[in-house]
Amino acid sequence: LALQRLEVALEQAADKEGVADALLLTMDALFALNRRDDAAVLLKQMPEGPFEPHIEFLIGRAAQHAGEYKRASELLEGALASGVDDSEIHYYVALSRESLGDYRGAAFAFLECRERDMKAPVVPWGESTAKFERRLQDRIPRLPPTLLAELEDTLIIVEAFPGVEMVAEGLDPRAPAMMDEVPLRDGQDTLRRLFIYHRNIDRFCSGPEHLDTDLDRVLATEIEAFLKAPRT
Repeated sequence: LALQRLEVALEQAADKEGVADALLLTMDALFALNRRDDAAVLLKQMPEGPFEPHIEFLIGRAAQHAGEYKRASELLEGALASGVDDSEIHYYVALSRESLGDYRGAAFAFLECRERDMKAPVVPWGESTAKFERRLQDRIPRLPPTLLAELEDTLIIVEAFPGVEMVAEGLDPRAPAMMDEVPLRDGQDTLRRLFIYHRNIDRFCSGPEHLDTDLDRVLATEIEAFLKAPRT
């Protein structure tokens, strides 16, 4: 269906910007269906630029999702150099740099993204921290018993966004949660911590009616990832 709509859109496109828009919309639909290879084929049909910075960014973002990291880097870095001050551009520049092994550059871009995300308005249906914490306290006991057991003696902290230190160390500033274990001062024991990032969960949640389901998924996914991670 997406490809059928693309054919119609391409027929109606009056210029290369119209062709680019049609391809980008179809690629977004394919990425949502996890059809990355099909989207990559469409990327090869993209007209040659230059385009305005916003379109360059969208093509770069699509290239990043398609695994075309070198092309993504050229487009995304170009969009950043244009002077457009957008957190999305900083975020995808960071992902691009990370993909190419430039972790220092990625950290700088992630920090720029975090700074702008913190200034963005809260979603209209966003809850207060106190109400969100009550919701979290209600959802945790509903976890599967095997995962719930992993939270025993775990320090659970709700913050709006990841801290500067964690982002500087490589944490995605849009991560919904992060679980780790740190040594205590006596050197004999460790403290397990679970950070829940309230505003980042709001970011990817499509509406208040889905918040409980999304929170359940975030908790389960993060605990499972922590358990699978290698221990140092």
